[in-house]
Amino acid sequence: MSLGYGFLIVCTATQCFIYNFQNWNTPHIFDLRAAVNFILQSECHFLTVYSYEGRAISNPKFNGMHVEFLHRHTVSLSIDTVSILDHSDRKTIRSFDINTGKALPITFTHSLDVVELALSHYGPSTDRKLLFIDNNRDLHLTRLSHKGSFKLQAQVDSAAWNDSSEMLVALSDAKVLCWTYPNMVYVDRTLLPDVIESKDGADFHKLASITSFVGPRFTVRRTDGALLAGAVSPYPTVLYEFTSANDWDKAVRLCRFVKTKGLWTCLAGMALHKRHLDTAEVALAAVESVDKLHFVLYVKNLVSEERRMAELALYAGGAVDEAEAILLQAHPTPLVYRAIKMNIRLFRWDRALDLAIKYTTAGGTHVDTVLAYRQRFLAANKLDETDKKFLQYMQQFPVDWDKISAKKVAEREKEVAGGRRK
Repeated sequence: MSLGYGFLIVCTATQCFIYNFQNWNTPHIFDLRAAVNFILQSECHFLTVYSYEGRAISNPKFNGMHVEFLHRHTVSLSIDTVSILDHSDRKTIRSFDINTGKALPITFTHSLDVVELALSHYGPSTDRKLLFIDNNRDLHLTRLSHKGSFKLQAQVDSAAWNDSSEMLVALSDAKVLCWTYPNMVYVDRTLLPDVIESKDGADFHKLASITSFVGPRFTVRRTDGALLAGAVSPYPTVLYEFTSANDWDKAVRLCRFVKTKGLWTCLAGMALHKRHLDTAEVALAAVESVDKLHFVLYVKNLVSEERRMAELALYAGGAVDEAEAILLQAHPTPLVYRAIKMNIRLFRWDRALDLAIKYTTAGGTHVDTVLAYRQRFLAANKLDETDKKFLQYMQQFPVDWDKISAKKVAEREKEVAGGRRK
């Protein structure tokens, strides 16, 4: 039997009954092919995998999967995804699309055995996140759409996602830790400490397990079987409601009412992630983050939307290839010069030269632009050119700063004339 998300699921030896809280008289009933020893619910589905109308959706499986070993720590279900720990290799986590039953492109492999995992319930499938705890009791966070993970905390007994937001709560070293916006890992890690709430958790004892995290309240089962309740601040939950509805004015008013640095930082991260720079400006000013505020003001004043997106992609974690792709895929005209200049700023000289050779803009080639900045860099550091490729093109393209400056002006005028300011 399982209770949650407005439904009661009862399984007998041969049938499954699904009761809706709003209508107890007429349950959905379907026959079972085998005995049931584990039920896991999400907002719209339960394993294996049925909708709450009793309609079979899919049956995710892979070679070597042993259903008799599945339990709530080794399998996790969200509205669109199911993740399962591979018992033949406990370092590997496999994820599947619920609607099709097909495996997702990225299979995550950790360096140590995984003992617990959980999928987030908030946001679109493209932004789905997975937490897991390894043998060292380290809590890690990863995205299903990207490789790699980030270590959030050491010595963690248990962790759980919130049911209606992206908040994350964990028990660690006799403390209750709540990450009000764990996605800050992928926005600005320097702000991550400001979105962590900490409170005493000595009453829960060691090796306790979080059984639920609904709204601002969570329940914990201790090793002696006692079930205890706890709570975190209710304001982040309200903030998620406002930002999900794109009601940024109400979100700002809430932060001004509460007047805490943690909530302002949470709003700043949400606004940067959703590219709402006006709100990010207000929030960063409130927490007196001057350097980040100046960056947001700089981005807001950029001429084109593509340049703003590229700069924010770099800010979010140095996704250079993603930022470059945004510039080169700009419509109607690729921003080749900006892509070249971005690589120059990042001292990716070979890539900048490759782009200059490959693309020709209305202002002509930018090979001389790359060579000029390369020469300036070497002179400032009192170095000699040793790269054969650059030496070859220096003989073919003489550096003339007047021509380079004229091409830069032409590129700016072309961006403005393209009507990209929004």
